Amino acid sequence: MLLSRRARPRAHQKNAAAFTDLDRAAGLLATADRHQGDAPEWVAWFDQSELLGAQASTHLDLGEPARAEQLFSQTARLFPDDRVRTQALFLARQANAQWRQADPERACATAHRALDLAEEISSHRAAGPMRDLAASMRTHTAIPTVKDLRERVRTTLAA
Repeated sequence: MLLSRRARPRAHQKNAAAFTDLDRAAGLLATADRHQGDAPEWVAWFDQSELLGAQASTHLDLGEPARAEQLFSQTARLFPDDRVRTQALFLARQANAQWRQADPERACATAHRALDLAEEISSHRAAGPMRDLAASMRTHTAIPTVKDLRERVRTTLAA
């Protein structure tokens, strides 16, 4: 978990060493079942879906939206239903990856799914990427789906 957390700022800095951290994290996660008694209780939530989400986010930060979208799709299939905030966060990032691939229809559809989840909770962590996505769409409001999404983001995340 800590290696994946270190990878994220490295990715923001465009440092490819982020992938070294993620590869090490994947190796440790693969052996974690053999050492369950060694891990602190608070790390139990870190699983393959969390690692895939970190990998996808890293690809997105490093300008690889197609690979990011692929990994976010895999992540969504693995995610436990009770992790609503993180699901909303990763769906928002997946929508961003779709938007960066010039696919506004899919981006908006994915973002609406993220907003559906965001309405169940109150989370600044999940709301930030949605606001950023809507802001990046501001010059494309002639596209009806973009206009609708931007309005929903404005009203849903107003607080």
